Amino acid sequence: MTSRERIVAAINHRETDELPIDFGGMRSTGISIVAYDKLVKHLGIKEEPKLYDVFQQLAEPSLAVLDRMGGDVVQAHRLCPAFGISIEKWKKMRIYGDIDALVPEGYAPVKNPDGTQTIFDEKGEPFASMPAGGYYFDIVQAPLKDVETIEDLEKTFKYVPMSQKEIDFTVAEVKRLYEETDKAILYPFGGNILEAGETDFGFERYMELLLLEPELIHAYYEKLVAGYLADLEKILPKIAPYINIVQFGDDLGSQDSLLVSRGTYREMIFPYHSKLFHYVQEHFPNLKVFLHS
Repeated sequence: MTSRERIVAAINHRETDELPIDFGGMRSTGISIVAYDKLVKHLGIKEEPKLYDVFQQLAEPSLAVLDRMGGDVVQAHRLCPAFGISIEKWKKMRIYGDIDALVPEGYAPVKNPDGTQTIFDEKGEPFASMPAGGYYFDIVQAPLKDVETIEDLEKTFKYVPMSQKEIDFTVAEVKRLYEETDKAILYPFGGNILEAGETDFGFERYMELLLLEPELIHAYYEKLVAGYLADLEKILPKIAPYINIVQFGDDLGSQDSLLVSRGTYREMIFPYHSKLFHYVQEHFPNLKVFLHS
């Protein structure tokens, strides 16, 4: 079997010739660029590691490494995988003291005297921070933190639709991967519900609102999912013939339990997951929905 055939067989519950492997096929199965740099040196593969996810500081596995590790899946990137930073153009940067890597052209963290690093938004406000000795950034902004009513939400929350530039980028990326590899192709749409609220309102405030102001959160979700569906309607018809999997994400669990009760999930989150997943399943029956949870 080719990698693509192997993954398609596995997710359709058919026997495969060998165990399918996902090595960095999406951001949540990715590898830290620090670990990746050590790996390629250990394997004797000469390459400049490519830092594509600046949030989690993840490396883009090369085809040489994928083949060596038996990886069967490749990721068809979104134009801005993290923090709105485009991966269309690259530059060289030394990171973590001794790693010469390729990084997105717009990646420019500011190193502070205490060893922390800060990424600023287009308004010059701190957006994300990495502590001294850290290996990933924490988001330090919550744009909806002061929203208290649906009227406030209407004034403050604006869904940013997928641009034509991103659509063109993704279509080209998908076709290239389809033609140049035999790997299964995963499209990391995202479409977070729970996690989007944590980011936009701030974790603690969002968890309070989820229980105390359900009407406000439902209004937020309705606007969010309408935007997601409009984006899916724009991108999926163009890439569905080439991809195998559409990935959504929502961290529903902690290390030892659910983040919210089952009742809260069923009332507040599930209806919106259902809308998104059913859209894919009803309009593109050849695709599988992948939920990272």
